[in-house]
Amino acid sequence: MFEQLIWYLKGYVRIRITGYSPERFLNACRYKNIYIWDLKRVCGSYEMNLTIDGFRRLKEIVRKTGTKVCIIRRSGLPFLLHRYRKRHILLSGFLICAGLILLAEHIAGDDTVHFGTLPVTVKRNAYGRQLGSFYIEDEMKEIGKIPMTFIRAPYIDDVYGEAEILAVVDGKVVAARQGSQLATAFHPELNDDTSVHAYFVEMIKGSKAQAV
Repeated sequence: MFEQLIWYLKGYVRIRITGYSPERFLNACRYKNIYIWDLKRVCGSYEMNLTIDGFRRLKEIVRKTGTKVCIIRRSGLPFLLHRYRKRHILLSGFLICAGLILLAEHIAGDDTVHFGTLPVTVKRNAYGRQLGSFYIEDEMKEIGKIPMTFIRAPYIDDVYGEAEILAVVDGKVVAARQGSQLATAFHPELNDDTSVHAYFVEMIKGSKAQAV
């Protein structure tokens, strides 16, 4: 679960390898210490995931092994940022965990203020270290029961101003919004459920409609 978060933050691609000997390609990647995961054989070719850095190092391997590389899918935060670089969606501030800390006006026990655009007080690493990570299904306002994955997560200690509480787990606030800003203490991107993302998109649509 923690590895999935790292891959998401760094960005990765899923590729398909075809050619005379894709096995030589795989051996060369292993020799060059290019990390590959979720490897599958599909109709005589291979599909796999690798990091952006790993993909950039493939040119020489492809040339030497006589294989061809086709990108099937690009995933992760770097591609998301690039995709929406000219849109207002990024300014709207759907951020998770570290982003919750960046948006918060106050951080408990810390005088540091980053963006300070969300009127909440956040307690950093509130659930302890890595071993304190956990998964639960609980209610989120206007969505219903959703999966929530917490990894060294903060929680919201206080909500004030126009900020609205969206989710509470074991008496602790784990999601809040104000206007077009949405912040969660859990990682919705680590589960197959996309309801939080859909909720955020509808938020943005509503904010843009009001601005017109």
